[in-house]
Formats: sequence, structure tokens, C-alpha cells
Amino acid sequence: MTGAHLQVVPPAVQMHPLLHHWVRVGPGRQVTVCTGKVELGQGISTALVQIACDALGLAPSQVHLVAGHTDLAPDEGYTAGSLSVQYGGAAVRWACDHAHARFRAAAATQWSVDAARIDIEEGRFSVPGTAMQADYWALASQVDLRVAIDVPPCGTRRTDTPYVGRSLQRLDLRAKFTGPGYLHDLALPGMHHVRMVRARGSRGLPATWPIAALEALDGVDQVVHSGGFVALVGPHEGRLVRAWAKARQLLGFDDLQEAPVDADPAHEALPLLQSLPAASTRVHDAGTAREATRIHSASYSRPYLAHASIGPSCAVADPGGGRLRVWSHTQGVYPLRAQLAAALGRPLETVEVIHAPGAGCYGHNGADDVAFDAAFVALQTGLPVRVQWMREDEMSVSPFGSAGAVALTAGLDDAGQITGWSMALWSHTHMARPGWGEGIHLRGAWDLDPPMLRPAPRDLPLPMGGGDRNAIALYDVPQQTVDYHFIADSPVRVSALRSLGSYANLYAIEC
Repeated sequence: MTGAHLQVVPPAVQMHPLLHHWVRVGPGRQVTVCTGKVELGQGISTALVQIACDALGLAPSQVHLVAGHTDLAPDEGYTAGSLSVQYGGAAVRWACDHAHARFRAAAATQWSVDAARIDIEEGRFSVPGTAMQADYWALASQVDLRVAIDVPPCGTRRTDTPYVGRSLQRLDLRAKFTGPGYLHDLALPGMHHVRMVRARGSRGLPATWPIAALEALDGVDQVVHSGGFVALVGPHEGRLVRAWAKARQLLGFDDLQEAPVDADPAHEALPLLQSLPAASTRVHDAGTAREATRIHSASYSRPYLAHASIGPSCAVADPGGGRLRVWSHTQGVYPLRAQLAAALGRPLETVEVIHAPGAGCYGHNGADDVAFDAAFVALQTGLPVRVQWMREDEMSVSPFGSAGAVALTAGLDDAGQITGWSMALWSHTHMARPGWGEGIHLRGAWDLDPPMLRPAPRDLPLPMGGGDRNAIALYDVPQQTVDYHFIADSPVRVSALRSLGSYANLYAIEC
């Protein structure tokens, strides 16, 4: 990530073109660098600090990274697709190059020297061979950061000892190993704990909820109830968990339900998916098949896959001061804010979403859903609350990765060369994140009375693709067709999981 190669304004900078959106001086002897990309366990926070250090001439300890905060950081959509360095890193480098250039120019003006003569190390500008020195903090009053950066920066800092490329110790791990490094550890003054009471799978809800009996359980101070949304609220988490178990027994929710799909890893998904109603589309048709002397066919499948993170989904919400603040391990703070505001009927500017590290994920897990649970309960009770899902919630209402099936047929000639190739795919949507489609993609909002509109399932179109991602083989074959049988309805809730339909399709192509 070298500034010399950045000549096109990064897309995120085009959306947020003012320098102070990205770089600010302080707090203390640090420089704040802002980003919309968030730490999910992949090390992006350390990588972005390395990029900022090289551009600004700072040590890692001198950079204060603000990541995923709707009041303080730019909107960069979702942290997904292994694109954070490519896009988020480019935006940070561009902004930090501009900041360095402006501070260096201020020093050059103050000292009446050519800016090219000025060096910088650990935030201190100097002219070699002279006593002239100044740092970012001394020069801050002379530099206006409320300027547009929609043109290439005037030069970029070069160093023989860059941080990019070094194996730098992860900056986020010490707090995670030795202190309150996760969202699950966050505690606000006066905070109450919450457990959700939900039926597993497709079990029907009671016609009348026994609210008085639930409120009488030891450990329960309040019950928040709207339609099928039921939350137990109490000040002591241990007692609340025991009350939650009794509540499930009271409601008859404590028995395990049969899984909609055989749990045997060897279970074949192809017959199941082919039995479901589908909308068929030919997404690729190229070439003309030659005469074949042999036909080979094979089928492949992947099951519905759970995220099943060690740490369950968690969120904290505080309704104090006329604003709703929500701490979440979401992959997209801005899309979540917009969905929360819409679902709760609040002006967008009154909702603040702050990213905090939670269980790592490779796609759409329960982070956004539990954030809605926390926000709704906080507004109903007027209390700061912490909602943590139980393992049963994770394995029943959190999104799964979509199942997929592939059937391949290829013709061969006498020389064993492929004469034609056809692939048929069956899968569901691989995208049901907040903000995708019309309506609300938040599980708890569907339970309210009245319920929020649940968006109709639709998949990502090519070239990005969802179930048909990477289904078009790159090999030179005379003829190739790809048919995608999109199945709107799924026996379990589905959404994005690592590489979407790609790895099933590529495995089928290569095997």
C-alpha cells in the first residue's frame, strides 16, 4: 500500500471528501485516524494503523484508530469480502498522505525552507543539519483539516523502514487476553441484563403469553412483550439465566425440535433442494458443443452451515439523553443504524451505533439481530441493557449459510477433450443483511405487533453473484451453460457465509 500508486480517488473518499472525516490531531500526543472498516478477528485494525504510520511518519503507539462509529467515522458500508485493505486501506493511505503533506507544508512555511528538505520521524518534522523541529501537535493550530482531498496528494512520504510488510504484533490482542477487550465485557452504570425467550424452529407461539407468571420468576424485574417478542430483564445475569430456563419450561419451549435438514454430514442436499420450488434462469450460455462420444455426470452439495461462534451474539444499548446508543459487533454500523431507525420509528440522527469486538465471523451472523433486541428493550424500559443470546438462539434463529447443490454434465470426444459443459445450481439467497432489499432484515422486528415487513428473498446478481458466484468456468471449452435454480423459501433462515456459493461451485468445477 504505497502512496505512489494511488492516483484515483478511493470510493470511500469520494463519499467523504473532507480530510477531517479521516484524520484529526489528538487526543493527547496521538493522531486520530478514522475508518469505517472494523475488527472481526482478521487483524484489520493493526493493518490500517501500519498504513497510517507509513503515511504520517508516526509510531503505532501514536495512532488512535476510531473504527466503525457512526458519529465519528466515515461510512464505508460493510466490512466483508476480504476487501478492507484494498478499499479501506487505500482510503486511509490517501487521507493520511494529504494530512502529512499539509503539515509538512506548514512547517516549510514557518521555517522558509523547501518542503522537500523536511524529514519526519515519530511525528516530529525536522530539517537535517539544522535545529529546526516541530511536531503534529505544535503545528495543529496552523493546519486546517476541513479541506477537500478529492485530488491526489502533493507527494507521499517514503521510508526505508516501512511498517507495512512487517510482522507487527496485533494491537488488539492485549486487551482481549488481559482485560475487557470484547463487547461481552462492556458494563454501563445501572445496566440490566436481558435474555430473549424464543421458540426454536417452526414451533408455534402461544395464543396468550403468561406475562404475570414470567414476571414472577426469581431474577426477573420486567418482561418486555410485543407480539412474539418476549424479553426477560433483570439486574443479575446469573439469576436471569436460571429464570430463562424456567420460562422455557413454563412455555413448553424446552424440548428439542427436529432439525429441518438431516444433521448427518454425509446427507445429500441435492434431493432436498431439487424438491423445493425454484425460479430458473440461464445465467451463462456461450459457444457450440462438438460431437461427444462419452458423457460424464457428477453432483456435489454443501449443507446449511451455522456460524456457531464460541462467543454468542451480544449487544448493549443505552437510551439516555434523548439518543439511542448501541454497541454492536456488526459488520456494518451504518446499515445497522439505518435499519434500527426505520424499525424503531426514530430520526436517523438520534441513533448512534458503535462497533465493539465480538465473536469473529465470516458473514452475516446474529450481531445485527441482537442489536435490535437491545435497542427495543432499552427504549421500552428506559434502561441501559445488555442482551446476550443463548446457544439455543445462535443455533435456531441466527442466519445459516445457504445450502447449495451442483449437477455437472460434460461431453468428451475420443481424445478425452471436453466437447461441451453444462452446470445446474440450486441454492437460496446468500444475502439477507440489514439494508438489502425492501423492508427490515432484523429478526426481532418480525416478531413485533405489528410485525415489520420482512424483505422478499433475492440473491446478488452476477458478476458479484451469490449462489452462482464463480460458477462460470474459466477453462476454454467449446460450449458452456450455467443454469441457476433460485429457491426463495428455505427451511432455515439463510444469509451470507464465507465466499457465498463460490467454494461449492469451484469445488465442483475442479473435481
